[in-house]
Amino acid sequence: MKSSIECIVDGYVRLNDRRALEDLLSHREMLLNRLGGQTGLDLSGTIKQIADERRVIEAGIRQLKSGDFSCLSSSGFADFRAVDQSEV
Repeated sequence: MKSSIECIVDGYVRLNDRRALEDLLSHREMLLNRLGGQTGLDLSGTIKQIADERRVIEAGIRQLKSGDFSCLSSSGFADFRAVDQSEV
């Protein structure tokens, strides 16, 4: 089952809405910066989840930049988990 962020990114990729993806990415980066400065709480799970979401968003942006829609499955939905994460 796809995660919520994968569904959201898939929709923006299908709509060719790079600005929305960049806004999502900017928001995730702001959250990571703010959470990284917190002390006294174990936020490692939250930070990992946001970092994972950032990778999915970055994969969607790369897909729009390249024009490569090979990650679209036969159902028309993108599988961003299959994207090589080594570039991130």
